[in-house]
Amino acid sequence: MDNSSISLKTTNKNHINDGNSMQNINPQTLQDKSKSLRLDGNNVDIDLEMANLAANQILYNALVSQANSRIAMRRAVINGK
Repeated sequence: MDNSSISLKTTNKNHINDGNSMQNINPQTLQDKSKSLRLDGNNVDIDLEMANLAANQILYNALVSQANSRIAMRRAVINGK
């Protein structure tokens, strides 16, 4: 298969590029310097991060449970039970 016959249509400059313009990528590292919670300059609030982790885990568990229920229903329909 000839790669030149495949073209990628992009309508926005932020779309995935076609592989020919990899040199135009300019990665950036950003630091949040809006506030410092500790004297060592670390601005990570561990309580907030743990609360976000717990919320994400609850959402994940709910979605996995829902997916498992749908699979079980389909399996029951296929097996006729």
